[in-house]
Amino acid sequence: MNKQLKLNFIIKTIDQQESRPFKAIIPFNAIPKPQPEFKPKWCPMKCSCEVIKINRIYESKGEMVCNFGNWTLTSAWKPEFLNITDLKVKQTVIEAVTSATFYSFANLIKLSITENRLQSYSDAFHRIPELLTLQARNTRIASVSSEHFTNLRHLHTLDLGVNLITELDNDSFNGLHELTKLKLFSNKIRMIHDLSFKELISLKILDLTRNRLSTVNKNLLHTLVNLQKLYMNSNYISTIHPEAFSSLTSATFMYLNQNQITKITASLFRKLHQLRKLSLNENNLVYLQNNLFPPMATLRVLDISRNQIQRIHPRAFRNLTKLQELTLSMNNINLLPNNIFADLHGLEYFAMTDNNVDESSPWVLYSLYKLESLVITNTGFSNASYDVFHNLTHLRSLNIAGCGLKKIKASLFKNLNLLTNLNLDNNELEIINNETFLGLSNLKKLDLSWNKIRHIHNFPFMPSLSEINLSDNRIYSGSEINLANLTGLQAINLKSNGIISISSSFFKSLRHLSNLTIMTLSFNKIKSIADNAFMFLNLKRLDLFSNLLIQINFLAPLNNLQILELGNNKIRKIVKNDLQYVKNLKILYLVKNEISQIEGNAFENLQNLEKLNLSSNPLSQLPPDTFNGLHNLSFLVLNSCEIKNVTSLFHDSLSNLKYLSLANNHLDSVHSGISGALKSLESLKLSNVGTIVFDDHVESIHSKLISLDLSYNKIKSNVDSWSLRHLNELYSLDISGNKFKYFRLIFEDLLRKKLRVIKLANTDATVDEIEKSIEIQVPRCHDEGTHVEGVRPSCNYDFNFSRLNWTKLPKVLRIYGQHLQNLDLSNNNLTNICEIPWATFAENLETMDFSWNNIKILTATCFKGLKRLTNILMQGNSLVEIKKESFFYTPLLKHM
Repeated sequence: MNKQLKLNFIIKTIDQQESRPFKAIIPFNAIPKPQPEFKPKWCPMKCSCEVIKINRIYESKGEMVCNFGNWTLTSAWKPEFLNITDLKVKQTVIEAVTSATFYSFANLIKLSITENRLQSYSDAFHRIPELLTLQARNTRIASVSSEHFTNLRHLHTLDLGVNLITELDNDSFNGLHELTKLKLFSNKIRMIHDLSFKELISLKILDLTRNRLSTVNKNLLHTLVNLQKLYMNSNYISTIHPEAFSSLTSATFMYLNQNQITKITASLFRKLHQLRKLSLNENNLVYLQNNLFPPMATLRVLDISRNQIQRIHPRAFRNLTKLQELTLSMNNINLLPNNIFADLHGLEYFAMTDNNVDESSPWVLYSLYKLESLVITNTGFSNASYDVFHNLTHLRSLNIAGCGLKKIKASLFKNLNLLTNLNLDNNELEIINNETFLGLSNLKKLDLSWNKIRHIHNFPFMPSLSEINLSDNRIYSGSEINLANLTGLQAINLKSNGIISISSSFFKSLRHLSNLTIMTLSFNKIKSIADNAFMFLNLKRLDLFSNLLIQINFLAPLNNLQILELGNNKIRKIVKNDLQYVKNLKILYLVKNEISQIEGNAFENLQNLEKLNLSSNPLSQLPPDTFNGLHNLSFLVLNSCEIKNVTSLFHDSLSNLKYLSLANNHLDSVHSGISGALKSLESLKLSNVGTIVFDDHVESIHSKLISLDLSYNKIKSNVDSWSLRHLNELYSLDISGNKFKYFRLIFEDLLRKKLRVIKLANTDATVDEIEKSIEIQVPRCHDEGTHVEGVRPSCNYDFNFSRLNWTKLPKVLRIYGQHLQNLDLSNNNLTNICEIPWATFAENLETMDFSWNNIKILTATCFKGLKRLTNILMQGNSLVEIKKESFFYTPLLKHM
């Protein structure tokens, strides 16, 4: 095929499938994969353009994305604009668009003008007749008329969400015969005329979520014969005409939740023969009458939760024979009639939590033999008959928490052979015996927490049970815990019981459970554990946090242990013999004990240890050989340990250490203690350790260091760029709370390398000093990422300038603005932050903290251009005026 024939073939294909996106219709077997080219010469300033070249013959300028301070694109017209198919103009001061605005883009297929302030756009789209998608979300549009969309015969998607529309006229969408998606969510629509949608004969999706509609008239939707999804949730609808949905014969999903509907009739759903999901939750329904739902063979999901239903007619659901999911939770139901579910033979999921059912027939669930998941928590199910679950042979998950059960009747679960998850928490069970769970041979997870269990006399043979939760019960040191028949048990949770001591026979029944690897005993009052209490147990994780242990002489049998949590006990001494048998230990937490002495070489046998936390112990004296043998240790925390001297403490044994924290100690010096042996160190925290002296030994802080925290010390003025010259990889530097002024000496080299996070809170840094210190050329972003967990790639900056008593912002922020991601200016004396043109230099900013300043006014354009801002903190100011448009330009804002 020659070049001309190939081109003709492509053009023919486009003509036949003109409604499809261009990239989807190019025959890949005839043309090589297109290669994108970004920012061609013809692309206007503040725009990004994607060019696709095919065999050097056919060229398609696929996409242009622009973000202007004002609308200037038409004045920069280029011939190449004619081939643009996708144009996005976001957060621009467009107040009016006319027929000439998009004249240069006659071949547009997709146009997005979201987040603008349109006041006039009557004939703006007349000259782009091939448009398929128009997005005008959050543009302050207040009215819709047919003249707005004249000539858009092929439009498929129209998005007018998050605007100020209050009414839809009879001719609002005239001419849009091919429209399939209409999004009008989050407007202020109160009135829709009967003929508003009369010409939308192809419409499949209509979204009217979060408006102010109060009624649905008979003829409102009568022309939408092809509608498949209707969203009318989160309105004020209280009345729906019985014939309102009579034309929606193709509807599959209908969302009427979060309204004020008090009554529905069977005729309302009579013609919905294709409906698959119906949401009526969070309304004001009180009664479900006889034959409420007509025959609906396709309905699979029905949600009527969070209403005020008190009574349900026995035949309310009789026609829903194919229903798979039914939710009746959070109503006021106090009685379930005997045959209420008699026709729901296909039901697989049923939830009826938080009702007031006192008594129901034991046969109420009998017909639900295909049920797989049942949730009836907090329903007053305390008097459950022994055969209430008799016919639920396909049940896999059962939750009957909070039902006041005092005793489980024998054989209650005997037919539930397929059950894998059983939740019985928050009941009043006291005793478990071998008949309690009879028949549950496939159970995998059992939750018995928050009961009153004192003894477990026996379990039936349950080889599949892998997890059992017995936390927050009344098990004590003399309790009988017989779990011998749980041969597949992997994890047991005994947290928050009344266990004071653990004898050699306490876990006797667990000794043959070879799969048991996790045991949680935290938040008890355990003072002592027998030497052989864990004999023959194959534990890999043991949690003893927050008990009263004084010593740890019980670890001998646990030679496979990998994680040991001993924090918040009363341990006073660590000796070598205590840890000599747990050679496979990888993580050891000893935080918040009373350890004052660690025997030399105490950790020598822990050659696989990776993380060690000894924080908050009175370790004023540590022998030089404390950490001998820890060749694999990568994480060491010694915060608040009263350590004064670290001389010779860190040596070749810690050659793989990556994170070291010595915060909140009272070190005599640092340089002589942190030796060059820490060759892999990446993160060093030395906050609040006293006087730090940097001298010729500073080379000991290795060049691989990525994060350095020197905050709240008494750093002397000899800290300069020469002192830190070896930190070529430094990404984050915190020198908050120090009292020196010569910042330029610190930053002049580091900012040219990889430093991106700077914290200067509560220092003597003035605005002028900062201007001089960091007003240098922003280095090029590095492609390679850092290797410290949680550290972002080096293209983004974080600045912390809190507690500096500043009254103005440094102009230098504009230099770093395009890469600035997080900015903290809290606890200063700033009064006016709206005079700063943030959009011109900080469009990528995500978090701004201006709390505890003296800011009084937020203007309409204060945060204009901050399209990625997600968090802004303003508490502790003296705000007296906030313009309603203040946050109009921050569409991603989540926390304020």
